Amino acid sequence: MAEDVTQSVFLKLWSAPDAFRDGNFSAWISRVARNRVLDVLRSRANRPAEEIPADLPADLSLDDDVFARIDAQRVRTALAALGDDQRTLIEMGFFGGITHEEIARRTGIPLGTIKTRIRTGLRRMRDVLQDAVSR
Repeated sequence: MAEDVTQSVFLKLWSAPDAFRDGNFSAWISRVARNRVLDVLRSRANRPAEEIPADLPADLSLDDDVFARIDAQRVRTALAALGDDQRTLIEMGFFGGITHEEIARRTGIPLGTIKTRIRTGLRRMRDVLQDAVSR
Protein backbone atom coordinates (compact mmCIF):
# COMPACT_ATOMS: atom_id res chain seq x y z
CA MET A 1 0.00 0.00 0.00
CA ALA A 2 2.86 2.37 0.84
CA GLU A 3 4.40 1.78 -2.58
CA ASP A 4 1.07 2.57 -4.25
CA VAL A 5 0.72 5.79 -2.31
CA THR A 6 4.28 6.80 -3.12
CA GLN A 7 3.72 6.12 -6.80
CA SER A 8 0.48 8.09 -6.73
CA VAL A 9 2.21 11.09 -5.16
CA PHE A 10 4.98 11.05 -7.75
CA LEU A 11 2.47 10.63 -10.57
CA LYS A 12 0.62 13.69 -9.31
CA LEU A 13 3.88 15.61 -9.20
CA TRP A 14 4.78 14.43 -12.72
CA SER A 15 1.41 14.96 -14.34
CA ALA A 16 0.54 18.27 -12.71
CA PRO A 17 3.73 20.11 -11.78
CA ASP A 18 1.86 23.40 -11.82
CA ALA A 19 -0.21 22.24 -8.82
CA PHE A 20 2.63 23.55 -6.66
CA ARG A 21 2.60 27.29 -6.82
CA ASP A 22 4.68 29.06 -4.21
CA GLY A 23 5.64 28.30 -0.65
CA ASN A 24 7.30 25.43 1.09
CA PHE A 25 7.69 22.49 -1.31
CA SER A 26 8.26 19.96 1.51
CA ALA A 27 5.07 21.01 3.24
CA TRP A 28 3.12 20.82 -0.02
CA ILE A 29 4.34 17.35 -0.98
CA SER A 30 3.73 16.17 2.59
CA ARG A 31 0.15 17.41 2.32
CA VAL A 32 -0.29 15.62 -1.04
CA ALA A 33 1.02 12.39 0.47
CA ARG A 34 -1.15 12.75 3.58
CA ASN A 35 -4.25 13.32 1.49
CA ARG A 36 -3.50 10.29 -0.67
CA VAL A 37 -2.98 8.08 2.39
CA LEU A 38 -6.30 9.26 3.83
CA ASP A 39 -8.02 8.47 0.50
CA VAL A 40 -6.59 4.95 0.53
CA LEU A 41 -7.55 4.36 4.18
CA ARG A 42 -11.10 5.59 3.55
CA SER A 43 -11.50 3.35 0.52
CA ARG A 44 -10.26 0.34 2.51
CA ALA A 45 -12.73 1.10 5.29
CA ASN A 46 -15.57 0.91 2.76
CA ARG A 47 -14.45 -2.49 1.45
CA PRO A 48 -14.01 -5.56 3.63
CA ALA A 49 -10.47 -6.90 3.65
CA GLU A 50 -9.94 -9.91 1.47
CA GLU A 51 -8.38 -12.89 3.15
CA ILE A 52 -5.34 -14.49 1.61
CA PRO A 53 -6.15 -18.13 0.79
CA ALA A 54 -4.18 -20.66 2.82
CA ASP A 55 -3.34 -22.71 -0.26
CA LEU A 56 -1.84 -19.77 -2.16
CA PRO A 57 1.47 -20.90 -3.68
CA ALA A 58 4.47 -19.10 -2.25
CA ASP A 59 6.40 -17.69 -5.16
CA LEU A 60 9.93 -16.59 -4.39
CA SER A 61 10.60 -12.98 -5.14
CA LEU A 62 13.67 -12.04 -7.11
CA ASP A 63 15.40 -10.89 -3.93
CA ASP A 64 14.76 -14.21 -2.21
CA ASP A 65 16.09 -16.09 -5.23
CA VAL A 66 19.25 -13.97 -5.38
CA PHE A 67 19.92 -14.32 -1.66
CA ALA A 68 19.32 -18.07 -1.83
CA ARG A 69 21.92 -18.35 -4.60
CA ILE A 70 24.41 -16.24 -2.66
CA ASP A 71 23.86 -18.37 0.45
CA ALA A 72 24.19 -21.57 -1.58
CA GLN A 73 27.48 -20.35 -3.02
CA ARG A 74 28.76 -19.55 0.48
CA VAL A 75 27.80 -23.02 1.65
CA ARG A 76 29.54 -24.62 -1.36
CA THR A 77 32.66 -22.58 -0.62
CA ALA A 78 32.60 -23.57 3.05
CA LEU A 79 32.04 -27.20 2.08
CA ALA A 80 34.96 -27.10 -0.35
CA ALA A 81 37.23 -25.90 2.48
CA LEU A 82 36.73 -29.21 4.31
CA GLY A 83 38.83 -32.30 3.93
CA ASP A 84 37.45 -35.18 1.85
CA ASP A 85 36.67 -37.26 4.94
CA GLN A 86 34.39 -34.59 6.44
CA ARG A 87 32.95 -33.25 3.17
CA THR A 88 31.91 -36.68 1.87
CA LEU A 89 30.11 -37.58 5.10
CA ILE A 90 28.32 -34.22 5.30
CA GLU A 91 27.23 -34.53 1.67
CA MET A 92 25.92 -38.04 2.27
CA GLY A 93 24.03 -37.04 5.41
CA PHE A 94 22.68 -33.62 4.51
CA PHE A 95 22.39 -33.71 0.74
CA GLY A 96 21.89 -37.47 0.37
CA GLY A 97 19.38 -37.59 3.20
CA ILE A 98 20.74 -40.72 4.87
CA THR A 99 21.20 -41.31 8.58
CA HIS A 100 24.49 -41.56 10.41
CA GLU A 101 23.87 -45.26 10.93
CA GLU A 102 23.35 -45.81 7.20
CA ILE A 103 26.52 -43.86 6.41
CA ALA A 104 28.43 -46.10 8.83
CA ARG A 105 27.02 -49.23 7.15
CA ARG A 106 27.81 -47.98 3.64
CA THR A 107 31.33 -46.76 4.41
CA GLY A 108 32.41 -49.25 7.05
CA ILE A 109 33.49 -46.39 9.30
CA PRO A 110 32.48 -46.67 12.99
CA LEU A 111 29.35 -44.68 13.92
CA GLY A 112 31.20 -42.60 16.55
CA THR A 113 33.80 -41.59 13.96
CA ILE A 114 31.03 -40.60 11.52
CA LYS A 115 29.39 -38.37 14.11
CA THR A 116 32.71 -36.79 15.14
CA ARG A 117 33.75 -36.04 11.56
CA ILE A 118 30.37 -34.54 10.70
CA ARG A 119 30.28 -32.43 13.88
CA THR A 120 33.86 -31.21 13.30
CA GLY A 121 33.13 -30.45 9.64
CA LEU A 122 29.98 -28.51 10.51
CA ARG A 123 31.89 -26.44 13.07
CA ARG A 124 34.55 -25.62 10.47
CA MET A 125 31.84 -24.68 7.98
CA ARG A 126 30.19 -22.46 10.58
CA ASP A 127 33.49 -20.65 11.14
CA VAL A 128 33.99 -20.13 7.40
CA LEU A 129 30.40 -18.93 6.96
CA GLN A 130 30.64 -16.52 9.90
CA ASP A 131 33.82 -15.05 8.42
CA ALA A 132 32.05 -14.62 5.04
CA VAL A 133 29.04 -12.89 6.64
CA SER A 134 31.06 -10.58 8.89
CA ARG A 135 33.08 -9.10 6.00
